[in-house]
Amino acid sequence: MNYHPFILPFAAGALFLFAVVIYKYVTWLRKLDRKQRYFVNKNFFSLKTISAIGEVFSEALLHRNIYKKNPLLGYMHMSLAFGWFLLIVVGKVESSFYAGTFFEEPWLAIFFKYFATEPHDFFLAAQFSFVMDFLLLVVLSGVMLAVIKRFRSRILGMKKSTKHSTFDRIALASLWWIFPVRLLAESTTAAIYGNCNFLTGTIGSLISGLPVEAMELPMWWAYSIVLCAFFVSMPFSRYMHIPTEVVLVFLRKWGATIGEQYSGLTDIEINSCYRCGICIDACQLNFAAGIDNVQSVYFIRDSRYHKLTDSVANNCLMCGRCTEACPVGLELTLIREQMRNKAEIPGKHYFDYAESQDSKVKTDVVYFAGCMTHLTPSIIISMKKIFENAGVNYWFMDEEKGLCCGRPMRQQGFVQQSKDLISKNMRMIHSSGAKLLVTSCPICYKSFKD
Repeated sequence: MNYHPFILPFAAGALFLFAVVIYKYVTWLRKLDRKQRYFVNKNFFSLKTISAIGEVFSEALLHRNIYKKNPLLGYMHMSLAFGWFLLIVVGKVESSFYAGTFFEEPWLAIFFKYFATEPHDFFLAAQFSFVMDFLLLVVLSGVMLAVIKRFRSRILGMKKSTKHSTFDRIALASLWWIFPVRLLAESTTAAIYGNCNFLTGTIGSLISGLPVEAMELPMWWAYSIVLCAFFVSMPFSRYMHIPTEVVLVFLRKWGATIGEQYSGLTDIEINSCYRCGICIDACQLNFAAGIDNVQSVYFIRDSRYHKLTDSVANNCLMCGRCTEACPVGLELTLIREQMRNKAEIPGKHYFDYAESQDSKVKTDVVYFAGCMTHLTPSIIISMKKIFENAGVNYWFMDEEKGLCCGRPMRQQGFVQQSKDLISKNMRMIHSSGAKLLVTSCPICYKSFKD
C-alpha cells in the first residue's frame, strides 16, 4: 500500500475543506428565494446546464474576462487555476495507469513522485512525467507573477493591490509555498532515485551534493502541511471564490438573478469575488477623491466577514463603474443596495404631503425633468424648444413641483419609501393617457425603465 504518515495533514485539511464548503453551499442554497428556486428547478435539466459547463471552463479556469481587461493578469490567474486543475487531472490519470486501477489511494496522485520511485514502464509514463513537470512550471510562473503583483502591482498594469484579512494572508502565503515546496520535494526524490523529468530532474542534479536522503521526508512533510494550511484557511478567505464561482455560473445560467432582498444568491456572489482589485482602478472615488477604503473589493470583503460599517456601505456614488469592470460580473451595485436596506421607522410617515392623485392633464408625451435637471435650467429651456419645434402635445410633469423618481432613496437603502414615490408617479403618468415618457436625466431614465 502507498502510505506514509506525512499524508495525514493533507488528508485532514482536505476533509475539513470538503465539510465546510458543503455546509456553506447547503446553507446558501436553502436561502434562495422562491423566484430563484423556480428558475433553478425549471432549467436544471436543460441545455443551459451544458452551456454553464462551457462557461465554467472559460471563466473559472481560463479567466477569459480578465484576459480581455489585462492579459498579464489574466495569464497569472489562468496559470494558477487551470494549471493546478490540470496537475490534478493529469496526475490522477498518471497514478491510475501506474496503479492499474482507477480506485487507487486518493492521495497517490498528490504525492506520486515519492511513492513511484521504481522505473516506470506503464503506458505513456515518460510523457506523463514530462507533462507534469511542464504544468508545474506553468503554475510556478503564475506564483511568480502573483508575488510581483503583491509588491509591484504597476508591473501588471494595476495602480494598487488589495488589502487582505488575516485568513487571506494565511491562504495567500500557503498558496505561494505549495508549488515551490512541491518542486523541492520532487527534486529531492529525483536526486535520490532519478525518477523525474526536465524540471525536477535538473534541480535534483543541482542539489545532489546536499544530504538529500535527510532532506527528502522533511520536504514531503512540508508539502503536505502547506496544502493543509491552504485547505483550512481557504473557506474563510478570498480563495473561497475558486469553488464558489462554479456554483454561481450554474445558478446564473439556470436563470437565478439577484433581487431587492438579500438571499442565498447574494452570499454566493459575495464569496465569488476574486478580490483581483480591478474595481479599485475603475472607482472614481479612488483616482479623483483619494478615498481608497470603500471600493467594492473592500465592501465585499467586509460583507463576507460580517464587519461591514456604515462608512464602507454608504460612502459610494453608486455609479456602477465597478459592476461594469468586474470580470466575474458580480452585481456589486445591487448588493450594496441590499446592504443599505433600511426598515421603515415605526410611526413615521414620509410622504403624506404628496397625496397620490390622477393627472388633470391629457397628453401624448410626458416630460419628467428630475432633480438634477432642475439644477441646470439651460437643459429645461433646450427641452422646451425641442418639444415646441417638434409640435408635440406634451405635459411637463414636474415643472412647478413634483416627486423625485425614487432612485436616490433606493440607493440609500430606503426601498419601501422609494416604492411609495414610484407608485405615485406611475399613477399620475398612466392617468395622463400618454404613450411616451421623456426624461433628460440618466438617473431618472434608469429608475423609470427598471
